[in-house]
Amino acid sequence: MSEIRGGGLVTVEWPRGTGRSETFPEVDRAAWFGLDAARVKLLAGQLPFLDRLEAHLGGD
Repeated sequence: MSEIRGGGLVTVEWPRGTGRSETFPEVDRAAWFGLDAARVKLLAGQLPFLDRLEAHLGGD
């Protein structure tokens, strides 16, 4: 896996309920998917973005 560039860090209480804070990368991995596979992996609220992308690219 190659390095992911961009993104930032997020600080959260970890472990939850301990009062301790830890910093983690916002993105832990990235991958390319076709539109059909992406529709299965994304949250329902993100699907309109795929629809707009597909329309922009001239899909059905």
